[in-house]
Amino acid sequence: SFQDSPDMEGNSPPHNKTASESELSATAAELLHDYMMTLRTKLSSQEIQQFAMLLHEYRNGASIHEFCINLRQLYGDSRKFLLLGK
Repeated sequence: SFQDSPDMEGNSPPHNKTASESELSATAAELLHDYMMTLRTKLSSQEIQQFAMLLHEYRNGASIHEFCINLRQLYGDSRKFLLLGK
């Protein structure tokens, strides 16, 4: 895996400093859950459906650039802070 590959000098990175894949997955899932809860308070149900459609398109091959442009349009100026995840 990537974390097992040696660095530029040929040294393997210490494993105790690297988060496990399951820890990263749990953290990502937690962040996504928190973000979705935030969206539920900031978007209408129709906008949430649009968000789901955009996410589905992204997962099926749409570019990240296209995804972000569409999110920015969906959120508008008053909610562009949502792109920061805060």
